[in-house]
Amino acid sequence: MRVVEMLGTASGVPRKYVRYGDALVFREEIGGGGCGEGLHAGNGLQERVRHGGGEGQGGEERIPSVRRILGPGGGETVHRENGIRFVFDPERVMFSPPGNVNIRVWASRLDAWGGCTVLDMFSGIGYFTLPVAKYGDPERVIAVDINPMALDYLRKSAAASGIRTGIETVARDCRELQGIKADLILMGNFKSVAYLPAALRNMGGVARIFMHYLVDTSSLGSHATMVMGRLRSYGFVGGEELHSEVVKSFAPHLWHVAALFRVRRTTGPLP
Repeated sequence: MRVVEMLGTASGVPRKYVRYGDALVFREEIGGGGCGEGLHAGNGLQERVRHGGGEGQGGEERIPSVRRILGPGGGETVHRENGIRFVFDPERVMFSPPGNVNIRVWASRLDAWGGCTVLDMFSGIGYFTLPVAKYGDPERVIAVDINPMALDYLRKSAAASGIRTGIETVARDCRELQGIKADLILMGNFKSVAYLPAALRNMGGVARIFMHYLVDTSSLGSHATMVMGRLRSYGFVGGEELHSEVVKSFAPHLWHVAALFRVRRTTGPLP
């Protein structure tokens, strides 16, 4: 019996876990009773079991808080999703949780036409960079992340996924970027509204900006108006909401929202 079939019945083993390739990540402590005995009962067990918060973010570099508790020594795993092979070590870099799968699939349908320049300001290991590069036809893709290790895994994942579009990786704070003139800007960070000035400095005359942010229940019907008001405060006009959706509940009365806006540059000063 495989370990994933036993987890719900082994004594002391929590039922909730996330599987990334051959690694299982639990969100609560495993202990007591016959937990260890139950997990070891599988012949030829290859899964690597870890304990830790799957969505935990260790500072700006988003290093997960996990520890290995069972199975072969750590290392890389290959997680397959939407035709992409994500290569990473769950103990060293964060992978966006399963609740975000639908929005990652939706991002793969963003129109990245021939000649388009794509800028991912918070690329991580490529949750959005890789689907856009694989399923679009962009001329240039620039992936920026403050964690060089995440970019190493992005490059490995691009190669493993047969992505032929060259991806430029930049290990720095995205607020330091200037003048890229992107046509599509990806902002997979809950602080994306605060980073709008950096996005606007790096767009062409017209750009689409794909944003993620948190919205309380009372503001679910007006979050787009809030973003467009922020754009106007920076002297930009022509803001238009193209699409938005609630990804999932983040906390009581707080929601993870993803939205796509079209923004037109004005002749005024950049923020």
